[in-house]
Amino acid sequence: MKKTYLESARIYDSIISKSKIYLIGDKLLLNLVRKECNGRTSIYEPGCGTGLITEELAKIPNTKVICSDPSKELINGARKRLKKYKNLKIIEKSAVDLEVGSVDLIVMRYVYHHIQDSEKYKFVKTMYSNLKKNGKIIVLDEFLPFYLGSSWWKRSLIMYHDKKSGIALKLNDNLTAECEQESKKLGLAKKDEFKVKFEIFKKQLKKAGFLNIKRILIKHPKLKNSKSLGMYMVIGEKWMKMS
Repeated sequence: MKKTYLESARIYDSIISKSKIYLIGDKLLLNLVRKECNGRTSIYEPGCGTGLITEELAKIPNTKVICSDPSKELINGARKRLKKYKNLKIIEKSAVDLEVGSVDLIVMRYVYHHIQDSEKYKFVKTMYSNLKKNGKIIVLDEFLPFYLGSSWWKRSLIMYHDKKSGIALKLNDNLTAECEQESKKLGLAKKDEFKVKFEIFKKQLKKAGFLNIKRILIKHPKLKNSKSLGMYMVIGEKWMKMS
């Protein structure tokens, strides 16, 4: 049976590290994380995959990094990539209910949309629990166009991936175009892909206790309207309660 890109470390790396669209989001994410690390020393990255972003986090001076992923193949790839770094801990386990202790910063890259709908809020609550007071979460992810009710979800999903695939082809990014079509199939089959609209995520963040939630559109320099990509950075904070 053919493996999906989420099941094969080799395919995963080829997509994530070479995609012309996704690399822009990665660059913006890392720039923001480096700024936030001023005075913040501990970072947790759930859903680290093969450790592409984890390696960049580990390079930041005076940081301690924890990363996790439930995929044995992907986490083995991470162990090979990150073996020279002494300031990190790698955990092979789902992040949905994984308590790693209190950290200053949580960095999530295309993780939320791989969490099943029934576990999304539990996952968000766990992230809140893992943060220190005054800690912050930075999320890079994809969200579907707004839809009214679950009956419109399927239409939104198909429209999103077809549009993004078309944009990738225009940008001569055949790898991403192919990935989008596979993601659409996985999403419709409800296997590995569980994308939703941003409003659902925002509601869950608020319910879990996150404050000062911000959403930043990832803009592509060659597109007039980057909203079609549906890629955003989302920032939330865990404030210290005043007595």
